[in-house]
Formats: sequence, C-alpha cells, structure tokens
Amino acid sequence: MRFIIFFLLLFTSIYATPIKEDIPRLENFKILYFHDALSQLNIQDISQTEFTQELPSQFALGYHSGTAWFKIILENNTSNTNFILYFTEPFWTELNVYSPKNGQWIEDNNGLDIKLQDRSIQDVNPAYSLTIQKGEQKTFYVQGRTVSSFIGEFQVYTQKEFSKPNRISLTDFHLFYSGILLFILLLVSFLF
Repeated sequence: MRFIIFFLLLFTSIYATPIKEDIPRLENFKILYFHDALSQLNIQDISQTEFTQELPSQFALGYHSGTAWFKIILENNTSNTNFILYFTEPFWTELNVYSPKNGQWIEDNNGLDIKLQDRSIQDVNPAYSLTIQKGEQKTFYVQGRTVSSFIGEFQVYTQKEFSKPNRISLTDFHLFYSGILLFILLLVSFLF
C-alpha cells in the first residue's frame, strides 16, 4: 500500500509545472487531457479519473463532439500567490475551471455562453484567477465544450504581468491589423 501511495505521489509530481520567480509568463508546459465523448462526467468523476494523454499547453486536437477535460498541475516556487490562467482561443462555447478549496471544487465559468460582464476577469479570451501559496502544488481541471475545433493554448501569468497596461494581446494585434487594412482600402478607393 505504501508503494502505491509513493508511486501516485511521484507520478503526480512528474506532471507538475513549476512556476519560477524570474518568469512573468509561463507557456510551453505540459498538461494532461481526457476526452469525454458522451459529456457524462462531472468534476467528482473526473477528479477520480486517470489522465493518460499528455499534451503541450498549445494544442490542436481537431474536431470532436463531447467534452474536453484538461488537468493542469502547477507548483508555486515564487513569492507571488496570485496568478492568471489565460486561454488564447475565445471560440469555446464553455470553458470552466475547477479549483480546489477546503475539500470542495470551486467552479469559474467562462466561454461564449457567458456574458463578458458576468466573467470573473472581463477579457475577450477566457481568463481565470488562481491562488497558489508559496511552495504549494495545486491541481486545476478545465472542462471545455466547443462546436469548432479543439484548439488553443493555456498560459499562466503572474497577476502583476497580466495587469500591465502595455501587455499586447492578440485582440489588440487584430484591431491594429484591421485598422491598417481599412486605411489601405480607403487609400486605394480614393486613388481610383
């Protein structure tokens, strides 16, 4: 029995992604994936399920029906306790994060079905506030449903880095690019 418990603790820590002091944004880390084709599992079921498929934090899995479950294990090796889990793809119908707190699972809802003003962090892309104490390792589960492709990227920011006013997001880049295209269109139409 002791060997089994030791093996499970060792296996869990292999997938733990350390958050380091000098890195304000964490990307290109490993996550675990489970596909629930019938969308029948809830957080209690999934927390008891063994995740066997490993993915990079930036993934493209193609078109599937059902629910995608992601298991993200983070270990805080910094003096910060507040972090932001950021998802780069806004087109998921539902993307919920489950965080452990006092033996319960706290659900933070996000996705296209949730109005912007009802989100905990009002961003076009799904973003979630995470609290991890110094030296602590926490497991978070992400439940996602979409009618488009299972594609996206998870990033972890420190609260300070995410709140910087000069942080350029993909949305800002698209607005800038659209403005350039509009300017070119107006210039060309004026010349003709």
